[in-house]
Amino acid sequence: MVLRLTSRFFNYSNTNTILIGMAVEAVAGKPLGDVVREQVIVPAGLKNTFWPRGSEFPAPHPMGYSEQTPDGNEADVTNWNPSWGGAAGVMISTADDLHRWVGELTTGRLLSRASQAQRLKFVPIPGNVGNVGYGLGVIDSNVWIGHNGDLPGFSSSMYRDPDRDLTMIVVTNTDTHVERDGDIISPSASFRPPPSSPK
Repeated sequence: MVLRLTSRFFNYSNTNTILIGMAVEAVAGKPLGDVVREQVIVPAGLKNTFWPRGSEFPAPHPMGYSEQTPDGNEADVTNWNPSWGGAAGVMISTADDLHRWVGELTTGRLLSRASQAQRLKFVPIPGNVGNVGYGLGVIDSNVWIGHNGDLPGFSSSMYRDPDRDLTMIVVTNTDTHVERDGDIISPSASFRPPPSSPK
């Protein structure tokens, strides 16, 4: 029996990423943060990216604001511990390193050609305008390839148009949702790039 993945089965889930991280730890016999540092951060030359073990946050850094508080009011959540994000988003980085990383993501330099080809097999995401699909931990948004993410107090988006060698990085110090076209979405999702104009 052959199982074909189609858009009607698509459902984004951080749980899947956390489970993969646990599997990597079991196979490697060491914490996922160590594996990521050895096999991703160092080879990619990400000098200001790290996997925190608690609530540490290298200075200088921005303050983070969120409405994910007990009373629902926006508050400074800079020192909240991000470790609960695990493999789905615990890492701390800078706009410069995200710029470097999205280049690595789109070229696949750290992977075999077969693995990169598998990563870039995109499944259409239902309900999105334009040509938007999801691969293995990567989004194709109208030829812009990258990803976005949010943790309480912080939001980031990184996308690259590899054909034109254009990169867009947006980081904010809030995760407070915004309204776009009648939908309530996270700040990182609101910065998804538009279709590219013809070359």
